[in-house]
Amino acid sequence: IEHVENIGIHYYQTLIQWRRNFMANK
Repeated sequence: IEHVENIGIHYYQTLIQWRRNFMANK
């Protein structure tokens, strides 16, 4: 269960970074 939670947190952080880069490029 911990492993799945870690993936969720990492995925969430990745989305935040991707969105920041997307907005910055735009």
